Amino acid sequence: MTASSKASPYDTTPPPRSATDATADIATVLFQAEDGFPLRGTLYVNETNPGPAILLSSAAAVRREHYGHFAEAAVAAGAAAVLTYDYRGVGGSAVPADWSGSVAMADWGVNDMAGAVLLLRRLFPGRPLVGIGQSIGGTMLGLCRHRTAFSRYAMVGSANGYLGFTDEKLRLFLAMNLIGVPASRLLGVVPAWLGIGETLPGTIFRDWARWCRRPGFLFDDPRLADHAGFGSLDRPLLSVRASDDRWSTERATAALIEQYSAARWTTLELGPADAGTARLGHLGFFRQKNAALWPQVIAWLLAEADQKRPRHADPQVDSRKTPASA
Repeated sequence: MTASSKASPYDTTPPPRSATDATADIATVLFQAEDGFPLRGTLYVNETNPGPAILLSSAAAVRREHYGHFAEAAVAAGAAAVLTYDYRGVGGSAVPADWSGSVAMADWGVNDMAGAVLLLRRLFPGRPLVGIGQSIGGTMLGLCRHRTAFSRYAMVGSANGYLGFTDEKLRLFLAMNLIGVPASRLLGVVPAWLGIGETLPGTIFRDWARWCRRPGFLFDDPRLADHAGFGSLDRPLLSVRASDDRWSTERATAALIEQYSAARWTTLELGPADAGTARLGHLGFFRQKNAALWPQVIAWLLAEADQKRPRHADPQVDSRKTPASA
């Protein structure tokens, strides 16, 4: 993890391996995005379980380790596997020095999520595939050309990210555009010590800031027209929102739901009292201390779903590494 003078807001400790929760075999996986970018993920597996394979896609600037405890809980509840992964430019999926291809935020959906889908279909060809994403990890589902491979998909804190829909418009605008964007041009990255999460490549951060200035966010970006399939996805979708989330507000969440107009939506609003805590906020759902919130969402993911079988890519599996060393 990038050094920071502030305590990390993310739950990056590896899951404990006690007798009560060691139901998953855990391995680091090395695989490729659809455009060949090398990605790193963590695979939690118990193939004796009857359930589906689950793809868990992160929020922006959040490492995959943040989701380890939830992944183990999902396997303990019956999932056959859960894959967490770092998008290009984040955590273990650093941009290689010799990479000459695209490093754009849209690649997280167009290429990185797509590559992760193909990996799971190759490794678990007889299993239904379901997905869950936090924040941008849900929003970008419509950019993944394998989006119909999912039988169902849960979106936690996902929304239209236009700053005008948030309850912190001025602070976020200043942080992104008067601090983050200039830093990205000067340094080539937006470093973690600025407080946006993990270090992000400058090109990715500028895409993010540009979308957040637009009322249509990424949904009506003409550069994405060849990839966008938000309105045609007809799968069951679950929206999970924290009542005290100042970024993914009710208005912002409704603007996202409107874009996935063909989907069959279920909505769930959770408050701090549901987890016995003082605050959930934008990223709190997946923290281990809020595990009381997980069972109903996991149960929704594990509900019977139709099976799809797309083509798939060849992974490299390195089981010698642990999630902590990834």
